[in-house]
Amino acid sequence: MRKSIGWFLFIFLPLVSMAQMGHDHRFIENKGQWDSSIRFKTAIPGGHLELHSNKFIHKISNEQSLAHLHQLTSGRRDLEVVSESISFQFIGTNPSPKISFEGPSIENYNYYLGKDRSVWATGVKAYSAITYHDLYEGVDLVYYYDKGILKYDLIIHPGADPSCIKYRYDGNVNLNFEDGCITAQSRISTITENRPITYQVQHGQRILIRSGYKLNNNEISFVLGDYDPTQPVVIDPELIFSTFSGSVSDNFGYTACFDDEGSLYSGGIVFGNNFPSTNGTTFSGGTDIAILKYDSTGSQLEYATFIGGSSQDTPHSLIVNNNNELVILGTTGSVNYPVTPNAYDTTYNGGEPFSIFFTNPYNQGSDIVLTKLGPTGNLLASTFIGGSENDGILKLLDQVTPVNNLIRNYGDYMRGDVIVDEHDNIFVASSTESTDFPVTSAIQSTYGGGVSDAIVFSLSSDLNTLRWSSFLGGENEDAAYSIKIDTTETVYVAGGTRSPNYPTTPNALLPNHNGNTDGFITRLDLVGDSILQSTFLGTTSYDQAYFIDIDETQAIFAFGQTTGNYPITPGIYNNPNSSQFIHKLTRNLDSTLFSTVFGAGNPSPNISPTAFLANECGNLFLSGWGGVTNNFGPYNNSYTYGMPITENAMFPTTDGSDFYLMVLSADGTELLYATYYGSSGPEGDHVDGGTSRFDKRGIIYQSVCSCNGSQDDFPTTPDAWSSVNRGVNSNGTERCNNAAFKFDLASLKARFITSKEDSTDIGYNSDCIPFTVRFTNTSLGGEEYLWTINGETRDQETFLYTFTETGTYEVTLTVTDKNTCQTIDQTNGFVYAHDDQTSIIEDITICRGTQQVIQAFGGALYEWEPITGLSNPNIGNPLASPDTTTTYKVYIITPNGCDFEEEMTVYVVNETVEDFEVIRTKSCDGLPEYLFTNHTESDATFQWDLGDGTFSSQSEFGYQYEAPGSYEVSLTIDTLCVVDKTIELSFEEIFVPNVFTPNNDGINDLFVINTDLAIDLKVFDRNGKSLYEQDNYQNNWAGDDLSNDTYYYAITLSDGDVCNGWVQILR
Repeated sequence: MRKSIGWFLFIFLPLVSMAQMGHDHRFIENKGQWDSSIRFKTAIPGGHLELHSNKFIHKISNEQSLAHLHQLTSGRRDLEVVSESISFQFIGTNPSPKISFEGPSIENYNYYLGKDRSVWATGVKAYSAITYHDLYEGVDLVYYYDKGILKYDLIIHPGADPSCIKYRYDGNVNLNFEDGCITAQSRISTITENRPITYQVQHGQRILIRSGYKLNNNEISFVLGDYDPTQPVVIDPELIFSTFSGSVSDNFGYTACFDDEGSLYSGGIVFGNNFPSTNGTTFSGGTDIAILKYDSTGSQLEYATFIGGSSQDTPHSLIVNNNNELVILGTTGSVNYPVTPNAYDTTYNGGEPFSIFFTNPYNQGSDIVLTKLGPTGNLLASTFIGGSENDGILKLLDQVTPVNNLIRNYGDYMRGDVIVDEHDNIFVASSTESTDFPVTSAIQSTYGGGVSDAIVFSLSSDLNTLRWSSFLGGENEDAAYSIKIDTTETVYVAGGTRSPNYPTTPNALLPNHNGNTDGFITRLDLVGDSILQSTFLGTTSYDQAYFIDIDETQAIFAFGQTTGNYPITPGIYNNPNSSQFIHKLTRNLDSTLFSTVFGAGNPSPNISPTAFLANECGNLFLSGWGGVTNNFGPYNNSYTYGMPITENAMFPTTDGSDFYLMVLSADGTELLYATYYGSSGPEGDHVDGGTSRFDKRGIIYQSVCSCNGSQDDFPTTPDAWSSVNRGVNSNGTERCNNAAFKFDLASLKARFITSKEDSTDIGYNSDCIPFTVRFTNTSLGGEEYLWTINGETRDQETFLYTFTETGTYEVTLTVTDKNTCQTIDQTNGFVYAHDDQTSIIEDITICRGTQQVIQAFGGALYEWEPITGLSNPNIGNPLASPDTTTTYKVYIITPNGCDFEEEMTVYVVNETVEDFEVIRTKSCDGLPEYLFTNHTESDATFQWDLGDGTFSSQSEFGYQYEAPGSYEVSLTIDTLCVVDKTIELSFEEIFVPNVFTPNNDGINDLFVINTDLAIDLKVFDRNGKSLYEQDNYQNNWAGDDLSNDTYYYAITLSDGDVCNGWVQILR
């Protein structure tokens, strides 16, 4: 059977006002719950710090004297509790600085401390930092926490004068200045201010500034070295608190319950902070009730409510009614415990002074209190109930030695139970020493005698009316610990008695007292005016019934302790010679259905009972603790060594001081489950009294007092609101803090997860064949697991299965667990095997700077990598334009959810630029000749196209066209990414004469060049002397006066080519 820790958390309740529980330390705002001069409070070692407008008061006590003495083996002597107030007073400040705050808490806090309603406060917030703006002109003061350490900074803004900052310590303290540090020494504490760290921040870096303290006539100021006056300066002193009491206050766990949403309500005590204002005075101290509500996961505190007066206040039992309101059964020694105006009893009744060793004395005795809170923790109703002697607590004589011999376990003095009926009427089982305890419609209207009587009573839901009340007791000690109502609306009460004449009925199972201490179960009618049945339970030795419950058949179950030869029914599970009993009786309490004992086979009980349940199918659930805390004084010297543990226990070993959880089958024949639960520290895990509860599903909501400080290894869950026990003294000794856990012992819910083979990708159940799925059982509960898949069965917790054929496969997990009411649960899921196909185009080559579509096929979703050069990496056909050759992978998810990977490469080729040259080598006197030259840098083959049908593959060659005209010349290179080049050659055939006769006979008198081209003409003699020159020659040169001779010309064509030749003049 796999069991589930719903969650576990430490509930850290610091002394200041119980608001920094588990999370970062906070500053609590004052909404009227404290003196109006106080703006905020925060916890410090041994006490708290009050933040006023311009002063700060450290209130400290030697509160370790209030701590648990679990480790003691003999009685404790009275310890003096000393309180002191040390004021940290700034001098010459702004009397009303602006105060801002940041980091408000999500949860709200409610305070009902004392009877004065004007100082009750609800919806109080806590903050992470407080800033006093312009405490001095240009100087801010910031209080905050850094890694759990209280800090303050003085921020000096540009232009402000740091020499104005002065403060002093007021109170019975001696100031010393040594080695650069200030110490304020009192009777019980030392406050040390180490040399301050002073700095400026420049360009993101801390620049340290020399600084120190100056002490002059008990006034402290700061001395600073050189710094940049245009930038802020931060003075950061370091405070060290050293007290007798330690870092945080003890707070103890008592009781827990649940609501229909699975929320956990935890009840405990915190040591109060109502210190006197004078210094060095001894005072009685006090505890307050702390109620905290957590959500069903334990990750969020929904509210915290604190209730109490000036003395001791303790919760014993909690229950949530049908309106989601919390009913608290407790006791108080406070005259000013908060009660509501129309309550049944608004006056404290009190009793004789007495002490319980882990609290201060009840100087005015005790009363029972009932308090009801609304869904947000707001106070709805509250009342006293009691007589003129002590009520609700079994007394100790000298803080260890019991006055009441029913006390056999640590915390027994703080038992009792509260329940509600379908109309939310309230029913209580407890004890009283008051002969005048209020009774009405009583079965037993007078006190029976002895140190205490059991008391049972019923109040209206609004706590305004006592519906009925009765003593139950005889001539010796009697106490009631547990109360239940059956389906016929009769009331069952159980407890312990030493009275031979405790009221029983003739036909009861055991109508006569067996001697020593016996347990009892008494059945009453719903109006409390008659006993229907009543029986003793036990042996001739010690026996007590701490819890009862009723199953669906209305059979009655009792869970208790024995040191006698308690009867064992044949065939019933048992551990012989053990000292815890379970007894199943008929509803009329006249016969045994079965009874048994369990434990380590010791003559002394192993555990002190804390919770008990008969669930919907009759299985029995119980919780208890044992160990070092129960091993001194009158207690049972119990340890948890050797308790029966099942193979599937979550925690199969113990250090002797743990909780023990157990489940027994409905017929009592089989131990279904048993485990230890706790830490390994020397102080042990326990509760300080009170009741915890199972819900009907078998989930326990258990309150814990854990005392191993920061070294505590009590099992916690990752998302718990707090997983750290902060209860450690500054001197290293361990302290105690309230904790709670929620543990599912009986739910059965078949669940499994699928994943890939390496356990990644939770939920993986669809792919293309072949593929492998890991199946992992995550069921809640279960002893046996059977998987069916594709006609095959498996019984492992986790296994791999490979799918090789397409199809839809149903997977079924069947879980069985006889510990649960349903015994079997089943769930199923599906795996989808596909044969999808994907593909991708072949590799391509592109020219640098160009783009081309690349494409994959067959997918519903695509993801290309790398994304460089892609127009869209999440489509099947992106445009690709990488700068360099790139291999692209594409991850493809098909419409059926299959994953594929394809790959292709885009090769990138650089451009080849054609480079060739055509030069005219013969231009005049006929058709021109050209020289063709290829200068392209490429090893590729090439071919010339001369435009007249002539082709060539020579790198350089000459060519003369056969006819004048225009010809397009190009070069073709056999490679990609070529930048083409084409030129056009245009020419005509030119005829230049080599003689002309300028003799004015009208024949050949002019130098006529036969062309339609625009040309320029220059004529030179043999020596190169220019004789004639004309642009755009018009065939009009007649030789001028030149003599017969040979002359030289230069004809420049329109394309820039020059034709050179000679001509003769003959006259």
